[in-house]
Amino acid sequence: MYELSKTDYKAVLDLVTTLVNVKSISAFAEMLINSKELLGFDSVVMAELQFHKTCTHKIIYSDNAFMQRTDDYVVPMEDYAADKVFPQILAGKEVIKVTNSPVYVHDVIFQHAGNAGSKPCENEDRYILAKMNHETQIASLIVFVVNAKESEGKFEQIACYLHAHLLTNYVRILSVSNENIIKLSGREKSVLTWLKYGKTSWEVAKILNITENTVNFHIKNIKNKLNATNRQHAVAIAIAKSIIS
Repeated sequence: MYELSKTDYKAVLDLVTTLVNVKSISAFAEMLINSKELLGFDSVVMAELQFHKTCTHKIIYSDNAFMQRTDDYVVPMEDYAADKVFPQILAGKEVIKVTNSPVYVHDVIFQHAGNAGSKPCENEDRYILAKMNHETQIASLIVFVVNAKESEGKFEQIACYLHAHLLTNYVRILSVSNENIIKLSGREKSVLTWLKYGKTSWEVAKILNITENTVNFHIKNIKNKLNATNRQHAVAIAIAKSIIS
């Protein structure tokens, strides 16, 4: 078993102190890459999962340019049902070690690589740090790839100390980024607020003195902007992201 040295402990403490001052995803990613030697990993991908009938993932950052991806990817239903990683994430497990590459991890790390036939190395392990928000059904992930066995022991030891700090600050930064991206109009916020109180489209129309069709139009736009599956889901996301109170 790898034994952390005093130097390792000091470096971890310095990293924890630095984390609280990180304000953007790019700065967070740069901090991780600069900590490769300290943490003992070879590659990292940051992603976000949204669960509904299946699962949609979005690559937020990858340290390999050819793996960068900004659009959403819906995991096929048969892959979602067969993959053992999803239930662990949904259950709230925060540190998941993956030795036999399941469908999801293989897709995230390798599907969009430059070489279509690329496969995981035999000595590779993947560690998923996950933070599940059950209100929004969104999980924030940091996926680390560790090649060398000697690095694996080091990563496991440091992950025990760091994972909570990494996840807390990663989610904090993501929430701020999402609030900046999601722009709801004043009318859309008004509609959402009344939906929060359980009002129907007809009732909201009467309250706001607009037509029911206009209310439904606003609800459709709100769901698209928040990537919500229904109006209750949209309300939950908006509250979680402090768009409405």
